[in-house]
Amino acid sequence: MNRIILSALLIAISLFACAAPAVKTTSLIPAKFHEAAMLKEIAVLPFDGMGGKEFAAEIEATLASVNIDDKQYFTLIDRTKLEKILNEQALSQTGAIDETTAAKVGKLVGAKGIYTGVVKAGNAKDSPYRENREQCLQKEIKYDKKGNAYEGNCIRWNRYTVPCTKRDAAFAFTPKLIDVQTGRIVYSNNLVGAETSSACQDSGKPLMSEFQMIGMAKEKAKSTFKRDVAPNYVTITVRIMDSKEGITSKEAGQKFDLALDFARKNRLDRACELWGEARILSPDSASLIYNLGVCAEVRGDLESSLDLYKKADRALNKPDDRITAAMVRVSEAIKKQKGLAEQLGTVSPADPSKSIDQQRIPKATTPKQEAASPSPSMLSPKEAQAAVVPPPGQAKVELKAAVPGKSPVTYLLTTSACNVRSEPDVKSKVVSTLKKGDKVEKLDQIGNWCSVKLLSGQKGWIHKDLVKEAE
Repeated sequence: MNRIILSALLIAISLFACAAPAVKTTSLIPAKFHEAAMLKEIAVLPFDGMGGKEFAAEIEATLASVNIDDKQYFTLIDRTKLEKILNEQALSQTGAIDETTAAKVGKLVGAKGIYTGVVKAGNAKDSPYRENREQCLQKEIKYDKKGNAYEGNCIRWNRYTVPCTKRDAAFAFTPKLIDVQTGRIVYSNNLVGAETSSACQDSGKPLMSEFQMIGMAKEKAKSTFKRDVAPNYVTITVRIMDSKEGITSKEAGQKFDLALDFARKNRLDRACELWGEARILSPDSASLIYNLGVCAEVRGDLESSLDLYKKADRALNKPDDRITAAMVRVSEAIKKQKGLAEQLGTVSPADPSKSIDQQRIPKATTPKQEAASPSPSMLSPKEAQAAVVPPPGQAKVELKAAVPGKSPVTYLLTTSACNVRSEPDVKSKVVSTLKKGDKVEKLDQIGNWCSVKLLSGQKGWIHKDLVKEAE
């Protein structure tokens, strides 16, 4: 028995050691509410509700904590100066102020935006419940070949329940940001943070205190607020491909394996160099192309990364969830780059009469323009990595739903192959697969996912970037 357990452990350790490494990368993403992030000289007025004045100070501290590239993102009006103006104007220090008055105060203190709002709730509720327990009262007595007795399975149980308590805590508030220049509310959101704790009579641990849980719920709500109004860092985990399929050179295979070892030891810099060298020797390996795409994504070169992921997709010539997820992830990141650049002040804000989504839609490339760009197959692997050549199909296509009474609008698959899923999510069940040139009928669209009907009559979901309207 011990030998079996030892063998299983050794196999598990071996599999873990040989598993494809995962790379963690941190990137900066734009605030969820673009207009709120663009107002950076701000003042925070008292909130309405219990503890509103004290909570306004917490919101001020939350905004002051936003630091991008070692620079404070928001400039906060000095509280002493703000209170002096409020006192001079005989304005309330204990409750929210209307938009007109807030804009007036903002102009007096030199702010571009004024935050105020309402503290709605901070409470906890206990709910009793019971959990099942079981205790063995008697075990079967067995004898080995030598007549020695030992205990077998339990043959008599004592089953019972114990009293328990579940405590739910919540904190809710509604912040409001007023543009001082226009007096318009540019941001308002109902934010709720929740925390749960439970304990039973026999658990030996007490419930968390209401005060502690409400405090934790409040921090969650403030974190959501911070992501709403300011750029923030996110960390994602990307798994490397370790298949040697398509690697035709022995030297390339050796470099590929060595690169995996470096990646497992968090030396992606060296791994990327080796994968680049290996691709020169074996240019058609999907794993090498994909891994170089990961390298480009980690260093922030999203356009090159998307180009490499699409080449890996074409090289593999069959659906791969990892590659599909990478293409979707980087496509979304590219769309957000313009908004982030505006928020950071690295580019001038776009036409305010257009929505942010409209501002980010790239102009479609004509067939003549596409023909003028060098084909990826015409470049050497080294040149393909250095050049940023927009791949065919990169221009986004606005999908149109079928109109009742008219012929259904059909679409062509533009990638080599893709999965059709049961839900608009890369983790949902695969119900079918399509290959390049297959036609589908679009039924609906939710975000970046299209509900489609296959020629077989089966329905499912595919990402909108993988299809274009048939001519």
